[in-house]
Amino acid sequence: MLNKSATSKQEPCESLLETENQDIRNMFIEIKKISNRALEPSEKKAILDIIDKFNVTTNLVTFAYEYAKKKKGVPKPVKYIEAIIKGWYDSNLYTLEDVKNSLSDREHRFKLYKIIFDELGFNRIPTRVEKEIMDTWFDKFNMNIDIIIEACSKSKNIASPSIAYINGVVKNWYEEDIKSLADLNKSKEKVSQKRKNGQNNNNIVHRKTKFHNFNETFTQYTSDELDEIIKKSQKEKFKNVD
Repeated sequence: MLNKSATSKQEPCESLLETENQDIRNMFIEIKKISNRALEPSEKKAILDIIDKFNVTTNLVTFAYEYAKKKKGVPKPVKYIEAIIKGWYDSNLYTLEDVKNSLSDREHRFKLYKIIFDELGFNRIPTRVEKEIMDTWFDKFNMNIDIIIEACSKSKNIASPSIAYINGVVKNWYEEDIKSLADLNKSKEKVSQKRKNGQNNNNIVHRKTKFHNFNETFTQYTSDELDEIIKKSQKEKFKNVD
């Protein structure tokens, strides 16, 4: 009975290996190369169970082994590989192409994080909260890296620059619909033009003509007072004639 039980446990693995499924054969050969050792029958069965459980391809399993070794520096056991594939599955990454695209996007995003931290003089990796803030700049605000670098330059005179401070600058620009250096330059030009227009209006001199002087002088008096002034003026003229 024990021999039958042991034989039955190996049947799924052995039967698959004995078929013409070249993909599975190649997968085990590649995993053997990556692990630098032959796989145990139980490991082979566990790998086949992973393929069935998550409905993934053999090349994705092989890539998971390569990814784990590259990340950790040493070959990892089947349980570790299963955890990686489960993480991809939970993130809706079902094919090798999905996974590679996601890893490429993540690598690109981490490069952006590094550029920003280098600009701020930070010699460390970002925290989870800092990543979320920076992700908002790119994903929600649709900012490009050039405008973010410009925002970082605003902290050069700050004693303790922070992502929170840069976030304030970026949010203000977002509210003004500034998402690129071109947008920022246009905004600066508009502000500059408004200032020039304001200065020009303040520098306008309203020159007074003789009529203005006459009008301003005589509107200060009543009609009777004006008559009296005219009379006095005429008397003075007649005196001069005499």
